[in-house]
Amino acid sequence: MGLHIGDSAPDFAARDQADVVWTLDSSGNPFTLLTFWKTSCSACQTTFPYLARIAEGYPKLVTVIGVVQDASAEAGAALANEWGAHFPIISDRHPFPISRAYDPTVTPTMYFIDNDRKRIVARYQACVKADLNELSGRIAEFGSVPAIVVAPEGDGNPAWTPG
Repeated sequence: MGLHIGDSAPDFAARDQADVVWTLDSSGNPFTLLTFWKTSCSACQTTFPYLARIAEGYPKLVTVIGVVQDASAEAGAALANEWGAHFPIISDRHPFPISRAYDPTVTPTMYFIDNDRKRIVARYQACVKADLNELSGRIAEFGSVPAIVVAPEGDGNPAWTPG
């Protein structure tokens, strides 16, 4: 279930909260972090500030795009902003074409995509701080830049939050 490392990344086209159309080709960076989430998901709420740190820490390497499954892009973006995230939010509602293509099994599910090869490089599920820091390290390694700790211990959040 769901796409796995090495699988082809299905392209998509969807408008964000600013009416910009996003595809894998339009991200402008070598990598995309496509994150499937729901507004009612507590693990998503915990994850979003960490995703914002990834987006802000590696602006020339990765584009973070949130795919909200239960709200409009505007409503999803308003909630994401409350959670400290200011990256593009696209909506994937009935009949869920993007979700059907990627088949995430829990929320959040994050697909780290190599835009040049259109391949899934990594997949992360739920909010696991060690995974988010590993992802940060992978991005840094690909870009030959110092890694940042995006999910520090002692920040008041548990080491993992199930999705």
